[in-house]
Amino acid sequence: ESYQNYQEVESDRITAYRNILENLQTYSRQLKYFEESRLKEAEMIIKSASKQYEAGNIDYVQYINFFDQATRIRMNYLDILKTYNQNIIELEYLLGE
Repeated sequence: ESYQNYQEVESDRITAYRNILENLQTYSRQLKYFEESRLKEAEMIIKSASKQYEAGNIDYVQYINFFDQATRIRMNYLDILKTYNQNIIELEYLLGE
């Protein structure tokens, strides 16, 4: 029975290990996408909105809406980064590091 318990625990560890590795691949791709595209887009949104606001082409509410859009992009990135880091911590725990 002791050996059977060991096998079950080890099987659970292997499954958890594989799941974490799959998650890390997924989050890594998402982070790369944000870093190569979305974060730059957020920066462009803010720069453009600032210029348009200063030139009087948009009002304050429109400026805030653009700023909010850029902030949501950045927050999404940070959420993915947090989850990625949590998976790294889980992996290190699982491996006993």
